Amino acid sequence: MQLARDENFRKFLSNPKVQELMQDEEFKKAVQEKNMASLMANPIFSELVQDPEMRSSLEKFGKNLK
Repeated sequence: MQLARDENFRKFLSNPKVQELMQDEEFKKAVQEKNMASLMANPIFSELVQDPEMRSSLEKFGKNLK
């Protein structure tokens, strides 16, 4: 699995706030449904994507998915 080997993805997943999000059933459902409105409505996720370091990690591993 390529994503599991991606350093940026691992860095993103190791963040305590991401770990908290991964326990949230509504967040997991929004991810599965690719529901960006629900994702952005989540205050923890919103905070994460505004953090420059986390945003950079998201962008880098997102590019690797294409």
